[in-house]
Amino acid sequence: MKHYLFLITIACFTVVAEVLPVYGQSPWVAPQNGLSLSGGTFFSTRLTSPQPNIVAGRTSYNLGQGSSGSQAFITTDNGQTWQQQFVAGTIRGTNGLGTIGTYLVDMFVLDGQHMWLLSSDASTNSLSLLRTTTGLTGLVALPNPLPASFTHIHFFNPNIGLALASAPLRIFRTTDGGSSWNVLANVTLTGSPLIRSTFTTLQGALNTVWVFTDNAMLRTTDAGLTWTAAVTPGSFLTVAFENTLQGLGYTYTNSPAGAQELFRTADGGLTWARATYSGRPVLTSIAAVPGQPGTYMSVGSTLTVSPFQYVGTTSITRDGGSTWQNLSTDAIEFDQIIVSSASQIWAGTARSNPTPFVSPLLRYTGTILSVKNSVTPTPALLVYPNPSTGLVQLAGSLTGKETARVYDASGQLCKQEFVSDAQRTLDLSAQAPGLYLLKLTAPNGTVRTQRLSKLP
Repeated sequence: MKHYLFLITIACFTVVAEVLPVYGQSPWVAPQNGLSLSGGTFFSTRLTSPQPNIVAGRTSYNLGQGSSGSQAFITTDNGQTWQQQFVAGTIRGTNGLGTIGTYLVDMFVLDGQHMWLLSSDASTNSLSLLRTTTGLTGLVALPNPLPASFTHIHFFNPNIGLALASAPLRIFRTTDGGSSWNVLANVTLTGSPLIRSTFTTLQGALNTVWVFTDNAMLRTTDAGLTWTAAVTPGSFLTVAFENTLQGLGYTYTNSPAGAQELFRTADGGLTWARATYSGRPVLTSIAAVPGQPGTYMSVGSTLTVSPFQYVGTTSITRDGGSTWQNLSTDAIEFDQIIVSSASQIWAGTARSNPTPFVSPLLRYTGTILSVKNSVTPTPALLVYPNPSTGLVQLAGSLTGKETARVYDASGQLCKQEFVSDAQRTLDLSAQAPGLYLLKLTAPNGTVRTQRLSKLP
């Protein structure tokens, strides 16, 4: 109850009318349909897209004089409707109490129902882990204390997850949704233990995650049971993978100071090769475009003196980083870009100086990534038998390796796996009798759906 009283207090501070600037032909626009995010004097926004059509994130802002807040938001239908919630906040206390309330440390979204939030008490610095299985408004603190000072969390499914603790770097694993944790004693790391970023993931690679430190990498492909360590050529500031093997990462060099270096990997991050590239993108954040091999988008911002503001650049490469094309230049301080498909592109923004307010969340509306219309209609998705007592066969055309997701009547993800011409069987034996929705997502982002009935 005390946690939410502080959130109500912070909400009172954030009702401030701010006028959005108008940019000429900027492809970045603020989302509509009821989403209203507070900004404050300073703020930053982090995003995730765990599944197609799901975009979630949190924006943390500073109001000055000891007051701050964090809001979380999510859409499960690609921006048609939104949920948002104050999840942390602080305020300067009275009678010598100092700053009281909570800070948001990290947040992980698995799907539309399962989420975890890591918060820190502003007075005691003690950490709490909150969990929900019913959506954003159902977050409840787990009763057991955390075994270490966690900095980042990641979950592979509702039960199995990982947490990072620094100084020294340790990785913990849970198999009960975060109620209890065990340190992974067999994980070794070469190089500096300074964590550079949150867990790096790839949509559709269910059990794979990367951890990057100052000059090293850890990777697991089996949900944290085993790990591979490798040295990296520098302190990567952002890394993006288009599949489990190929990816891009960039860092700054010491000579000349501040110059950007771009690296490629073709073996999942075990080795990296310096990439020579043209176009000089500003690489604050990179994201691969699903279904388009070698295609990545980037956003980045540079501070100008006159006028005193950030100028943001949006760029694209279609050859694995060798050449880059500038898509737009806008008065935006970018924080992060995520690309769920060629038509689902979002950016989180920041505000670190008194420049004009820009929405903490923006959507890309440019047409350069649009998939060309085809004279051939998308083939129907056929399944049999339907109804079924367990095994379901997929019939008809499959485009390479597609992702099959099965949702129950409440919209909760029940099963997810890859299917292809060589693997056309889905096993629903473990699911309860009832109605289900099968969504099949092709590498180019095309989604086909079919309703299923599971018999006792």
